[in-house]
Amino acid sequence: MPIYSSNMSSEDGTKGSLFKLSKDGLVSKHADKIGVSNGLCWSHDNTKFYFIDSFTRCMYVFDYDVQLGTIDNKRVALDFQKEQINGVPDGMTIDSNGNLWIACFDGYQVIEVDPHTAKVKRSVQLPASKITSVCFGGKNLDILYATSSRFQLSPEELSAQPDAGSLFKITGTGAKGLYAGVGYAGDLQEIC
Repeated sequence: MPIYSSNMSSEDGTKGSLFKLSKDGLVSKHADKIGVSNGLCWSHDNTKFYFIDSFTRCMYVFDYDVQLGTIDNKRVALDFQKEQINGVPDGMTIDSNGNLWIACFDGYQVIEVDPHTAKVKRSVQLPASKITSVCFGGKNLDILYATSSRFQLSPEELSAQPDAGSLFKITGTGAKGLYAGVGYAGDLQEIC
């Protein structure tokens, strides 16, 4: 599986791009007009690629060709503004049922989303506003971890959010993560 990465454009949200690093070490651009690139996930059947652009407050979905490692047919899967979801989509992970878990920066929450209906299944409220990313861990991959930031919080905000900047352990969701199973097939030593 190739590695996808991107740069970002916080100025006007149109100058960032999404790149693919192939196992032969070649870098190619696969999408442009990206503002602030964040969460990346693939569907279990490797036919869909989910991608968050925090600048637009949207999660997008592309068709994914696992044989070629290419993406195509970009469309909005979830629009935070249109759906009136608090916060800005940031980091993201996928569970064993195919649901997406999205960290909501400035939203005090992590949301679980059914990617087939684009509906929020639940919200897990946290005692910090700037939730940055999520991943599953633990022996059975049944613990959801959420990172947070305290960057640029005022003294008053820090006083109201003493746990800002913490790593949160979320249990009891009934969801489980997936083992990685695949990795980059190229030689990172030669590239770096």
